[in-house]
Amino acid sequence: MEAQAGKPQRYNNLDGIRSLAAIGVICMHVRANIGFEISAGGGIADYVINSLIGSFGELVYLFFVISGFSMCCGYYEKIKNNQISLNDFYSRRYWKILPFFALLVLIDVAVGFLLDGGIGIGTLYEAFADLTLMFGFFPAPNISVIGVGWTLGVIFGFYILFPFFVFLIWNKKRAWFSLILSTAVSYVCSVYFTVDGVDVEANVLRWLCFFIAGGLIYLYREQIRAWYEKLGTVRGNVMGLFLVLLGLAFMHLIYLPETSDLMVLAGTLQHLIGYSFVVIGTLGFETKIWCNPVSKFICGVSLEIYIAHMMVFRVLEKLGLTTIAGESVVSYIIACVGTIGGALIFAVAYQYIEKGIKKKVVKA
Repeated sequence: MEAQAGKPQRYNNLDGIRSLAAIGVICMHVRANIGFEISAGGGIADYVINSLIGSFGELVYLFFVISGFSMCCGYYEKIKNNQISLNDFYSRRYWKILPFFALLVLIDVAVGFLLDGGIGIGTLYEAFADLTLMFGFFPAPNISVIGVGWTLGVIFGFYILFPFFVFLIWNKKRAWFSLILSTAVSYVCSVYFTVDGVDVEANVLRWLCFFIAGGLIYLYREQIRAWYEKLGTVRGNVMGLFLVLLGLAFMHLIYLPETSDLMVLAGTLQHLIGYSFVVIGTLGFETKIWCNPVSKFICGVSLEIYIAHMMVFRVLEKLGLTTIAGESVVSYIIACVGTIGGALIFAVAYQYIEKGIKKKVVKA
């Protein structure tokens, strides 16, 4: 969908992909933290639960590609043409993310204090790093306070770098060079610049190539759209769905073991290619498969449910609901549904309260 005058471009099919990625990551985290091995009786069910879902954590890299593309839709031309002040740009980013994330950090620290009878200095340091939203630049291999928030640290680090990012993709030629260079940076970060031999995944430079891939897709958006229009609505929708499924299959049905430095690079290229196909596959005509009320609703709170879902899972775990049907597939499904539903309720309730507070502040 092209932009109306004065409005940023919006590609509504991306709502479905964002929603799919958010739900997939939650299912993976529940599977990894449920505390027991799941036996589905062998065959395809076992493969889906114990292998396929286990790979869904990599969907966070799809978020990076989508973020690179989406930010360009809203701000690339404005930054390039000096149509928005840096103060306005950064203020919007902070006010959009910090209040909700800060609330979760404080809840996490408070719960840790109540359950453990105190908090260590490391927890305070990590909470401080979280509250700055700058922890995507910290040389930390692991942050336990809102542990899943490392993805937010990377994404917010990208927001901070966005004016420089625009410089990197000023034109297609420079963008291709930046993609190659940033992929090399990612490789060097993963095999050399580590902390005690552990890959520092939370560092934004490790994943900058994925944002640049999204930016490159943005630069070619008109050619991609023209290609879809040449195919026509029916064939265009079929081709779009094919590219999405091809990209997901390329990522989640092909396993590349990181047994050597060369395989680490191959894995990064696999992610870049696979998830680029997924995003390109959504840039054609709007389709109910990806653009529907459910996907739009989940997409609207996708960041919030992603950040909050492990907190909800821990509550369900304390209540014994994650093993309500024993150590079984049924318990896993109940845990997934409960975690997703609880995170959605928490996110919607927060948004409702936030809107009420903003209205009162405006009236005052």
